Amino acid sequence: MAALKSIVLAVFGTLSFIIAAVFFSGVYDPFLCTYSFRLVGCPTPLVKGTHLEDFPKTVKALELALAKGNLGNMQLSMWKDGKEILNLYGIYYTPEYNDKSLHFICSSAKVLSSIVIGILVDRGLLNLNDKISKYWPEFAANGKENFTVAELMRHEVGLQRLSHKFVLEKYVHNGYKNEFAPLIIETPPKFYPGSPRFYHGWTRGFIENEIVKRVDPQHRNVRDLFNEEVANKLNAECWFGLAPEHRHRLAQPKSPSALKGLVKIFLPYFLGMLPRTMAHGLDVFLNPINKETVATDSEVFTPEQFMTPEMFDIVSPSTHAFCTARGKGMILSMLANGGKLGDVEILSEKTWRTMTNISTPARIDHFFQMQTIFTDGGWSVSIGEKEQRNLV
Repeated sequence: MAALKSIVLAVFGTLSFIIAAVFFSGVYDPFLCTYSFRLVGCPTPLVKGTHLEDFPKTVKALELALAKGNLGNMQLSMWKDGKEILNLYGIYYTPEYNDKSLHFICSSAKVLSSIVIGILVDRGLLNLNDKISKYWPEFAANGKENFTVAELMRHEVGLQRLSHKFVLEKYVHNGYKNEFAPLIIETPPKFYPGSPRFYHGWTRGFIENEIVKRVDPQHRNVRDLFNEEVANKLNAECWFGLAPEHRHRLAQPKSPSALKGLVKIFLPYFLGMLPRTMAHGLDVFLNPINKETVATDSEVFTPEQFMTPEMFDIVSPSTHAFCTARGKGMILSMLANGGKLGDVEILSEKTWRTMTNISTPARIDHFFQMQTIFTDGGWSVSIGEKEQRNLV
């Protein structure tokens, strides 16, 4: 009996230690590296950059987040009145990482693709209120003849999913013949009760690309037009696709620990201890509509699979852009200053106002299960938690 009691206590003690180590260490930490108990060989967080002395609280907060293992390698660039006022980077698990490292920015690429649409509007080649079928007649098939460009940019054309799975590697980015155009044409729109809005995670960019290739006099795709007309003119290190000469600078992704994520999130979630915003995020993840959409939108990819050479040249305007924080900050500063940065004008003031116009009220997005606001040019307007409650 004493031996059995010892075994039970040993098992209980071991499990308690494991749960504590997982719960109190950061999601990017090695298993036995916690904020209060760090063994030899654990990462040593480091924050570097320029103008750090002007923002001591910001630097301290990031140092703490890195020390707790809740941030991996990261960059931060802050701009005011067209000037960068802070540029820093935090090193956690890759010593060679710096402020020149490039990040795969995923859905933030949608901000950039909207600029391409704005450039074509600025040149009188595109009108947000026109039907998509005016520029791409085949798009009208299967009940899509009345959707406008603005509705596409606001995620309101019912094409959040295509008729069947696609494989990104097969996407041919030059010319009109590719895997996605036929899929888009053959797919009928699908709407859910209460709101036409459903986040088009992949498909908004694919449709944008087909419009851009047909409207641009040089028949450039979104990638080439953005890189030539925005990134190059601003000298911003932020591009669609990743040229071979820049690939050595790509920050390699490090997926957070799935085990730690489950312990840190699902345990408090089921105990009712999770903050409202995080609990809402889990509800979105568990939404059966979203699981169906994700399963039929594309093959499932891990972050590491996006970092293969085959993926760098894919034209996916909703996802495939690579930037430094400074490069992206420069572009966002241009937008914040009405389409101009210094002496370089990307959008006229008139077009900037057209692109930032809000013509529809806040609407429920069936993917996010919350109220969202989009400008006619496709930029999201943030709504705080208090405003969310007032809108419901």
